[in-house]
Amino acid sequence: MPAKKLISREKILTASLDIFRKGGMDAIDTKSLTKKLNCSTQPIYLSFPGMDEVKEALKIEIQKAYKTYIENEIKEKRYSPYKASAIAYIRFAKEEQEMFHYLFMRKRSFEEMEQDIDQTASTAIQALMEKFGMSYNEARIFHMKQWIYVHGIATALASSYYHWEDDTISELLTEHYTILIERYQKETGE
Repeated sequence: MPAKKLISREKILTASLDIFRKGGMDAIDTKSLTKKLNCSTQPIYLSFPGMDEVKEALKIEIQKAYKTYIENEIKEKRYSPYKASAIAYIRFAKEEQEMFHYLFMRKRSFEEMEQDIDQTASTAIQALMEKFGMSYNEARIFHMKQWIYVHGIATALASSYYHWEDDTISELLTEHYTILIERYQKETGE
């Protein structure tokens, strides 16, 4: 008779996420997971073929958590969707430091980074093209300039270098965005 699952896949992922929040991906192993779940390795291997698959599933959960931050900030309707996504990125860095480090501050190949930028920036680039009549390349460059600034703020908060309030962050983003728009309009004569 096959073993009965007493510990669900979801419970394993929740425990993995708790461990991850304290020690990052390197802290996820069978020993830490069995200790957290107070079980043997059997329940883990009933749900996952190995620890690599646990980590891969955890990566998906981390990406979902980040997307939830963006969706929730946009739903609040305090800012334009473009600014809301920047605020969400910064808030994610501040509140979920390990996740932020894993998603946005680990070593990756240039190709991986380009793919991530294209996936996450496509909506923002499209919005800039529609709002300002920018070409795809102009909107992509504009977005990269803004995102470098956003990433700098997020990194400073994720590393606890600064402890800015939301109002200060909002002001900084608006100021930088305005400077970039004015420069774009001056360069294009619009």
